[in-house]
Amino acid sequence: MEEITNKDHVLVLPFPMQGHINPMVQFSKRLASRGVKVTILIIESICKNMPKASGSINIESIPHDDSPPENIDKSFEWFHVLVSKTLTKIIEKLSYSEYPVKVLVYDSISTWAIDIAHQLGLKGAAFFTQSCSISAIYYHMDPEISKIPLDGSLVSLPSLPLLEKEELPSFICEIDLYPAIKELVFSQNINFKKADWLFFNTFDVLEKEVNSLTNIRGVF
Repeated sequence: MEEITNKDHVLVLPFPMQGHINPMVQFSKRLASRGVKVTILIIESICKNMPKASGSINIESIPHDDSPPENIDKSFEWFHVLVSKTLTKIIEKLSYSEYPVKVLVYDSISTWAIDIAHQLGLKGAAFFTQSCSISAIYYHMDPEISKIPLDGSLVSLPSLPLLEKEELPSFICEIDLYPAIKELVFSQNINFKKADWLFFNTFDVLEKEVNSLTNIRGVF
Protein backbone atom coordinates (compact mmCIF):
# COMPACT_ATOMS: atom_id res chain seq x y z
CA MET A 1 0.00 0.00 0.00
CA GLU A 2 1.24 3.46 -0.87
CA GLU A 3 2.05 5.91 1.90
CA ILE A 4 1.49 9.64 2.12
CA THR A 5 4.91 11.32 2.03
CA ASN A 6 6.18 14.85 2.54
CA LYS A 7 6.33 15.24 -1.23
CA ASP A 8 2.57 14.81 -1.55
CA HIS A 9 -0.21 17.38 -1.50
CA VAL A 10 -3.37 16.40 0.36
CA LEU A 11 -6.73 18.07 -0.22
CA VAL A 12 -9.02 17.95 2.84
CA LEU A 13 -12.78 18.35 2.41
CA PRO A 14 -14.73 18.68 5.70
CA PHE A 15 -18.51 18.71 5.70
CA PRO A 16 -19.66 22.20 6.80
CA MET A 17 -21.43 21.15 9.98
CA GLN A 18 -20.71 21.57 13.67
CA GLY A 19 -18.48 18.77 14.95
CA HIS A 20 -17.15 17.89 11.50
CA ILE A 21 -14.74 20.70 10.65
CA ASN A 22 -12.47 20.86 13.71
CA PRO A 23 -11.47 17.14 13.76
CA MET A 24 -10.39 17.39 10.13
CA VAL A 25 -8.52 20.64 10.75
CA GLN A 26 -6.65 18.96 13.62
CA PHE A 27 -5.89 16.01 11.34
CA SER A 28 -4.58 18.44 8.73
CA LYS A 29 -2.25 19.98 11.31
CA ARG A 30 -1.00 16.50 12.11
CA LEU A 31 -0.17 15.87 8.46
CA ALA A 32 1.46 19.28 8.12
CA SER A 33 3.64 18.62 11.17
CA ARG A 34 5.15 15.75 9.19
CA GLY A 35 5.93 17.97 6.23
CA VAL A 36 2.92 17.08 4.08
CA LYS A 37 1.43 19.92 2.04
CA VAL A 38 -2.25 20.36 2.97
CA THR A 39 -5.06 22.42 1.46
CA ILE A 40 -8.37 22.55 3.32
CA LEU A 41 -11.51 23.27 1.30
CA ILE A 42 -14.07 25.29 3.24
CA ILE A 43 -17.26 26.94 2.01
CA GLU A 44 -16.93 30.70 1.74
CA SER A 45 -19.41 31.59 4.50
CA ILE A 46 -17.42 29.58 7.07
CA CYS A 47 -14.00 30.40 5.66
CA LYS A 48 -14.49 34.08 6.53
CA ASN A 49 -14.57 33.24 10.24
CA MET A 50 -11.57 30.91 10.26
CA PRO A 51 -8.10 32.01 11.40
CA LYS A 52 -5.49 32.42 8.70
CA ALA A 53 -3.59 29.30 7.78
CA SER A 54 0.08 29.00 8.55
CA GLY A 55 3.00 26.81 7.62
CA SER A 56 2.27 24.17 5.02
CA ILE A 57 -1.53 24.42 5.40
CA ASN A 58 -3.54 26.50 2.96
CA ILE A 59 -7.24 27.34 3.12
CA GLU A 60 -9.11 27.28 -0.18
CA SER A 61 -12.53 28.93 -0.20
CA ILE A 62 -15.46 27.37 -2.06
CA PRO A 63 -17.61 30.29 -3.27
CA HIS A 64 -21.40 30.11 -3.16
CA ASP A 65 -24.14 32.63 -3.89
CA ASP A 66 -26.86 31.22 -1.65
CA SER A 67 -26.79 30.36 2.04
CA PRO A 68 -26.54 26.71 3.11
CA PRO A 69 -30.02 25.26 3.77
CA GLU A 70 -30.99 24.66 7.39
CA ASN A 71 -32.84 21.46 6.48
CA ILE A 72 -30.43 18.53 6.89
CA ASP A 73 -31.57 16.69 3.74
CA LYS A 74 -31.27 19.78 1.58
CA SER A 75 -27.91 20.76 3.08
CA PHE A 76 -26.31 17.49 1.99
CA GLU A 77 -27.60 17.84 -1.55
CA TRP A 78 -26.59 21.52 -1.63
CA PHE A 79 -23.02 20.68 -0.60
CA HIS A 80 -22.82 17.80 -3.07
CA VAL A 81 -23.88 20.01 -5.99
CA LEU A 82 -21.59 22.87 -4.90
CA VAL A 83 -18.47 20.72 -4.57
CA SER A 84 -19.18 18.80 -7.77
CA LYS A 85 -19.18 22.09 -9.67
CA THR A 86 -16.00 23.51 -8.16
CA LEU A 87 -13.71 20.65 -7.12
CA THR A 88 -12.36 19.90 -10.59
CA LYS A 89 -11.44 23.55 -11.16
CA ILE A 90 -9.69 23.79 -7.79
CA ILE A 91 -7.68 20.63 -8.39
CA GLU A 92 -6.72 21.78 -11.88
CA LYS A 93 -5.51 25.09 -10.42
CA LEU A 94 -3.46 23.30 -7.77
CA SER A 95 -2.01 20.92 -10.37
CA TYR A 96 0.15 23.79 -11.63
CA SER A 97 1.68 24.29 -8.19
CA GLU A 98 4.96 22.78 -7.04
CA TYR A 99 3.03 20.00 -5.32
CA PRO A 100 0.03 18.74 -7.34
CA VAL A 101 -2.77 17.16 -5.32
CA LYS A 102 -2.42 13.40 -4.89
CA VAL A 103 -5.02 12.57 -2.22
CA LEU A 104 -8.52 13.77 -1.33
CA VAL A 105 -9.45 13.30 2.33
CA TYR A 106 -13.20 13.71 2.69
CA ASP A 107 -15.74 13.51 5.49
CA SER A 108 -17.13 9.97 5.57
CA ILE A 109 -20.70 11.25 5.20
CA SER A 110 -19.80 12.78 1.82
CA THR A 111 -19.64 9.35 0.21
CA TRP A 112 -19.92 10.75 -3.32
CA ALA A 113 -16.49 12.40 -2.91
CA ILE A 114 -14.65 9.10 -3.42
CA ASP A 115 -16.11 8.81 -6.92
CA ILE A 116 -15.00 12.36 -7.77
CA ALA A 117 -11.51 11.62 -6.42
CA HIS A 118 -11.10 8.50 -8.53
CA GLN A 119 -12.50 10.22 -11.62
CA LEU A 120 -9.80 12.88 -11.21
CA GLY A 121 -7.07 10.29 -10.74
CA LEU A 122 -6.64 10.91 -7.00
CA LYS A 123 -6.50 8.54 -4.07
CA GLY A 124 -9.52 8.88 -1.79
CA ALA A 125 -9.44 8.68 2.01
CA ALA A 126 -12.58 8.66 4.16
CA PHE A 127 -12.29 10.47 7.50
CA PHE A 128 -14.75 9.35 10.19
CA THR A 129 -15.20 12.19 12.69
CA GLN A 130 -16.70 9.81 15.26
CA SER A 131 -14.90 7.07 17.16
CA CYS A 132 -14.25 3.58 15.82
CA SER A 133 -16.77 2.15 18.29
CA ILE A 134 -19.56 4.34 16.93
CA SER A 135 -18.55 3.53 13.36
CA ALA A 136 -18.57 -0.19 14.23
CA ILE A 137 -22.07 0.11 15.69
CA TYR A 138 -23.32 1.81 12.54
CA TYR A 139 -21.64 -0.81 10.37
CA HIS A 140 -22.97 -3.87 12.17
CA MET A 141 -26.46 -2.42 12.62
CA ASP A 142 -26.86 -1.54 8.96
CA PRO A 143 -30.03 -3.40 7.82
CA GLU A 144 -28.33 -4.09 4.49
CA ILE A 145 -25.47 -5.92 6.23
CA SER A 146 -27.00 -7.66 9.23
CA LYS A 147 -30.03 -7.71 11.47
CA ILE A 148 -29.13 -7.15 15.11
CA PRO A 149 -32.04 -7.98 17.45
CA LEU A 150 -32.98 -5.22 19.88
CA ASP A 151 -35.58 -7.17 21.81
CA GLY A 152 -33.26 -7.96 24.73
CA SER A 153 -31.69 -5.76 27.37
CA LEU A 154 -28.16 -6.24 25.98
CA VAL A 155 -26.81 -5.96 22.45
CA SER A 156 -23.85 -8.05 21.30
CA LEU A 157 -21.71 -6.70 18.46
CA PRO A 158 -18.39 -8.01 17.11
CA SER A 159 -15.26 -6.56 18.77
CA LEU A 160 -17.34 -4.54 21.27
CA PRO A 161 -18.35 -5.23 24.87
CA LEU A 162 -21.99 -6.03 25.60
CA LEU A 163 -23.99 -2.84 25.30
CA GLU A 164 -27.23 -1.80 26.90
CA LYS A 165 -29.77 -0.14 24.64
CA GLU A 166 -29.19 3.15 26.44
CA GLU A 167 -25.52 3.02 25.39
CA LEU A 168 -26.37 2.90 21.69
CA PRO A 169 -26.73 6.06 19.58
CA SER A 170 -30.13 7.47 20.54
CA PHE A 171 -31.86 6.98 17.19
CA ILE A 172 -30.83 3.34 16.69
CA CYS A 173 -33.72 1.76 18.60
CA GLU A 174 -36.30 3.80 16.69
CA ILE A 175 -34.37 4.17 13.50
CA ASP A 176 -37.34 4.18 11.12
CA LEU A 177 -38.55 7.39 12.78
CA TYR A 178 -35.45 9.18 11.45
CA PRO A 179 -35.22 8.27 7.73
CA ALA A 180 -32.84 11.12 6.86
CA ILE A 181 -30.37 10.24 9.61
CA LYS A 182 -30.74 6.53 8.84
CA GLU A 183 -29.75 7.03 5.21
CA LEU A 184 -26.90 9.37 6.14
CA VAL A 185 -25.39 7.13 8.81
CA PHE A 186 -25.58 3.84 6.96
CA SER A 187 -24.48 5.27 3.62
CA GLN A 188 -21.04 5.75 5.20
CA ASN A 189 -20.48 2.01 4.99
CA ILE A 190 -19.80 2.32 1.25
CA ASN A 191 -16.45 3.81 2.25
CA PHE A 192 -15.29 0.40 3.48
CA LYS A 193 -15.54 -0.87 -0.09
CA LYS A 194 -14.43 2.13 -2.12
CA ALA A 195 -11.97 4.25 -0.14
CA ASP A 196 -8.22 3.75 -0.52
CA TRP A 197 -7.66 4.68 3.13
CA LEU A 198 -9.85 4.93 6.22
CA PHE A 199 -9.07 7.41 9.00
CA PHE A 200 -10.85 7.44 12.36
CA ASN A 201 -10.98 10.13 15.03
CA THR A 202 -9.96 8.01 18.01
CA PHE A 203 -7.48 7.51 20.86
CA ASP A 204 -5.32 4.39 20.87
CA VAL A 205 -5.56 4.10 24.67
CA LEU A 206 -9.37 4.16 24.62
CA GLU A 207 -9.73 1.93 21.56
CA LYS A 208 -6.54 -0.11 21.61
CA GLU A 209 -8.16 -2.90 19.56
CA VAL A 210 -8.01 -0.57 16.57
CA ASN A 211 -4.21 -0.84 16.46
CA SER A 212 -4.49 -4.39 15.11
CA LEU A 213 -6.55 -3.17 12.15
CA THR A 214 -3.58 -1.37 10.64
CA ASN A 215 -2.11 -4.75 9.78
CA ILE A 216 -5.19 -5.66 7.75
CA ARG A 217 -5.71 -2.67 5.44
CA GLY A 218 -5.38 1.10 5.21
CA VAL A 219 -6.99 2.01 8.51
CA PHE A 220 -5.42 4.74 10.67
